[in-house]
Amino acid sequence: MKKLLLVDDVKLFLELEKTLLTRSNLHLFTAISGQEAINIHRKEKVDLILCDLYMPGMDGDEVCRRIRSEEGLKKVSIIMVTTSARDIDMCMAAGANDYLLKPINPTELLKKVGKYVNVAMRRDVRILARIGVEGVKGVGSESFLGNTVNLSVSGVLIETRHAFTIGENVSCSFFLPGNSTPITATGEVVRQANGNQPGMNYYGVKFIDIMEEDRRAIESYIKGHPEVAA
Repeated sequence: MKKLLLVDDVKLFLELEKTLLTRSNLHLFTAISGQEAINIHRKEKVDLILCDLYMPGMDGDEVCRRIRSEEGLKKVSIIMVTTSARDIDMCMAAGANDYLLKPINPTELLKKVGKYVNVAMRRDVRILARIGVEGVKGVGSESFLGNTVNLSVSGVLIETRHAFTIGENVSCSFFLPGNSTPITATGEVVRQANGNQPGMNYYGVKFIDIMEEDRRAIESYIKGHPEVAA
């Protein structure tokens, strides 16, 4: 199993990257500071580090230089993440193998990670999509409201104030932008995730019963989304 370390002081980006990169043959570690990243790598000897350039205390280029200067740590691939193309030369000079620009394009992220570690990529593309969702959960048919966080043809990450139980079924309905007919699906709650909004809960729901026409509508929406079309 390959080991990947995500280093970013902004938890929102860490959760985004974790969502995009969760694979059965990839063990993810996260750090919110440069020193924590070095400590984790020293202990775990990860295969790939995805590191933000600008962080409090120790910037990503300094993290990279320190790793490259230590014999027991330097044999690792490093992808630097920054907001400006002007920083690329700085990243490469510090010893990075590659770079990514924010906002992170999921397709580009997966492509670059796959270049350095042989991981099984999801068959379904997952995009960020904040869409209002309503539905019912559990055998008591308790209703809930929330928003989607990301979406694929196989499932959705939901943000809600309601509490779900792993393994329970939920029925949900939402309108894709530009569509007048709602998407309706039944899914299984397969995981609980972390989020950046206080008081909100985040759950990954895998679709187990969705009409083919709704699945095709989601697929069409994803293909036309800027993250995928870019």
